[in-house]
Amino acid sequence: MNVSESWLREWVNPLITTKKLCKQLTILGLEVEEVNQIINQFSNVFIGEVISIQNNIFDLKYEIYVVHIGCSKLLKIISYKNSCKIKDKVIIANSQSKLYNNIKIKMINVQGIQSEGIFCSFFHLGLFPFSTNIIKLPFDTFTGIDIQKVKFFKDTIIKLNISTNRLDEFSILGIAREVSIINNLPIPIVNKKTSLVTSRKKIKIQQELDIDNFIYLGRVIKDININVQTPLWMQEKLIKCHIMPQNFIIDVINFIYIEIGEPLHIIDLKSINTNIIYLKKINCEENIILYNKEKVFVKKGTIVLSNESKLLVVGNNYSTQYSSINKFTKNIFLGSLFFNFNVVKKIIKRNNLDKKIIDYYQYSINSDLQEYAIEYATQLITSICNGKVGPLIKQEIIKQKTSKKKAIIIKHSNINRIIGINIESIVIEQILLRLGYVIYKNTKGWKVIPPHWRVDLSIEEDIISDILRIYGYSRINKKSLITTMNIVCNNEYKHIFLKKAKSILVNKGYYEVINYAFVNPKIQNLIIPNKIPLLISNPVSFDMSAMRLSLWVGLINNVIYNQNRQQNNLRFFESGLCFIPDSQLQSKVKQKLFLSGIVSGKCYPKSWNLPNRTIDFYDLKGDVETILSLFTELENIKFCYKKISSLHPGQSAAIYVDKNKIGKIGVLHPNISDFLNLKRKVIIFEICLENFKQKKIKKIIEFSNYPSIKKDISIIVSNTVMYYEIIEICKNIAQDKILSVEIFDVYYQLKEYPGKKSLTISFIFQDLKKTLKEKEINIIIEKCITKLQHQFRAILRY
Repeated sequence: MNVSESWLREWVNPLITTKKLCKQLTILGLEVEEVNQIINQFSNVFIGEVISIQNNIFDLKYEIYVVHIGCSKLLKIISYKNSCKIKDKVIIANSQSKLYNNIKIKMINVQGIQSEGIFCSFFHLGLFPFSTNIIKLPFDTFTGIDIQKVKFFKDTIIKLNISTNRLDEFSILGIAREVSIINNLPIPIVNKKTSLVTSRKKIKIQQELDIDNFIYLGRVIKDININVQTPLWMQEKLIKCHIMPQNFIIDVINFIYIEIGEPLHIIDLKSINTNIIYLKKINCEENIILYNKEKVFVKKGTIVLSNESKLLVVGNNYSTQYSSINKFTKNIFLGSLFFNFNVVKKIIKRNNLDKKIIDYYQYSINSDLQEYAIEYATQLITSICNGKVGPLIKQEIIKQKTSKKKAIIIKHSNINRIIGINIESIVIEQILLRLGYVIYKNTKGWKVIPPHWRVDLSIEEDIISDILRIYGYSRINKKSLITTMNIVCNNEYKHIFLKKAKSILVNKGYYEVINYAFVNPKIQNLIIPNKIPLLISNPVSFDMSAMRLSLWVGLINNVIYNQNRQQNNLRFFESGLCFIPDSQLQSKVKQKLFLSGIVSGKCYPKSWNLPNRTIDFYDLKGDVETILSLFTELENIKFCYKKISSLHPGQSAAIYVDKNKIGKIGVLHPNISDFLNLKRKVIIFEICLENFKQKKIKKIIEFSNYPSIKKDISIIVSNTVMYYEIIEICKNIAQDKILSVEIFDVYYQLKEYPGKKSLTISFIFQDLKKTLKEKEINIIIEKCITKLQHQFRAILRY
């Protein structure tokens, strides 16, 4: 929210600097994002008065305006037709003028007639970047003086980030209240306004809502002149708050919205064809066009105002195209809809509206200001547009039990315990009175009723927080934290490994991502079925309502997000904690550290000298082997075929290190890929780092000076036999004499042995103390063959 300091000081004007004011706003809980001082970056720009208008016979698009700029000086300015009227006070720039951002003035020349200046818009003066509207000054402005000598757009703009639970602060009045409280000044109040009723015209409000607490106010204003200029002072205030002036009626609504925080709506009276407005919820989803031509989708259950057949207003301030005012409008209906704050929250949650101020605050939540806003708008409109004012119409349903603010009990002992220091009761009472509370003292503390504008206060802790921010956070002494927690020795090596693994993955072209630990339970159940996660009792949204059991959910969402934005070659990794329910633990949850990665797309960047192939299972397997080699020897890493529910049944494996399962790898199941609309094959891995221990230091062994001998054998085994099982058996036959065992040839298409495969095994023999003889080597090979025949029913090929 952009706040004009001068506008704020109209409501409360403490004798402090802008810097001190911003510091106070921060203490009050308002985040000051920017402070910008408006400095007029223009010179030689004068105020002029249009005294005559001549038609341009050469080009009907333009007119010649004769402008008086003082000292009997007259300028001829060529501008578009109907740009100004006689007696309009305007801002004039000529070839000698310096405008914002050094904009150069190009003088129009039409058939030899040279323009001697231009009418300045907000854009020319750097006041609003996209507005080409000509600035028109009040009629009593002196002609001929330099605009720099007039207090024109000189101000400081404070950009604030306001918490959505403090709806009372989304206005100049709301911020002024906070500033007055911290400076111990009287809280600004609004004086009751009453408009003189000069018309009997009324509209009937027929409500069809099943809501217990609401108030609807409205009135008819007839015979207005809508085509009047918005006063410069109002335009100036709106522009400083980054709202572009449109027409006077809309500007009044925006002005009141910013100043006191009360939303209103305007309806062209001719759209209420039966003199009845229906206040109801729509029964079906509908696409509508708003007053600004924007198309929106309205959900079932949205509160609307309508005539017999068409929607007039959505919510409280979105007029539809059908009911919006235009330059021909003569009669209008001005209205406001109030709901209890709890009702508004339910409406927002049910309709899944964006958490923006316009959605949170599209209904009045302060019934004490609702009537004031209607009267304020009426007086502004009739003072400029004239018009006949109809009687105030009121339709309400307010239950006695819920309409009044509930009293909250606060104990003195709780205040001191939570804050951590002892605050005297007299100080607490003074703070509560400054904040606008009604207080009733009792033996243990107070019973307090919050002010009508504080709809966010409901429990004792809210009041204590309110007391503390006025008492001052800086007045609380710093204390060392005293704890009885036991420090548990952590596995430091897994963090060392993780740091090195991240470096390797980054060098291989992966990007590290950090996702929330809260995930969508439906998608998680799709990927990790038959496991019940921890559910959040009060989640931000359904998509963040469960604690993650795996990092895969976040990584898959990252791939979906990027594929939808035409990013084809993707490599991501993430490390983080996952939360597994465990009823045996006191905390009922086990936290485990995981490292996961995901790949999709081409193996290499597009290049003339690199193969254009899609990344596959073995590419990712090689990356996993590279990072695991930091932890153990490659011969200790095993990838064993295993069916994993979320992975492709033929392309999935469990990862083992020294016979301990540490992870899994594979291609995402096609059914899941189709359900999530993934456009390309996705391969994914996950490693649990909890069992990682310090890597064993390599020992130096004696080098043999005797020659090595190579022997090969070929066997036939079942297709289900894993290669590493064969190599492991062969190595264990004579570890001191077998230097290495490798499989270097595989053949599957054996007609005489269906379901089997042929393997060629290469042995390298070497002894540390002697040269091995042929007979000794043959004995070892015979033992290997016998063991393989017994274990896997292997057949020796000759």
